[in-house]
Amino acid sequence: MFFRVYCIDERGHICSVHECEARDDAEAIEVARRFCGAHEVEIWDRARRIARLGKDGEERRLAG
Repeated sequence: MFFRVYCIDERGHICSVHECEARDDAEAIEVARRFCGAHEVEIWDRARRIARLGKDGEERRLAG
């Protein structure tokens, strides 16, 4: 499965996008953690948001 990792800046805007591959949502989250540090990230499978991770790599609660 292919998914996208969006790096989010301090103003909440997308500052970069990375396309990645994983077997499932859990693996997608693990792969996306390597992009944390300077930015929060969101992981998407097409139109479905999988998760949002903080700069520390910890999963943030999704609203709605």
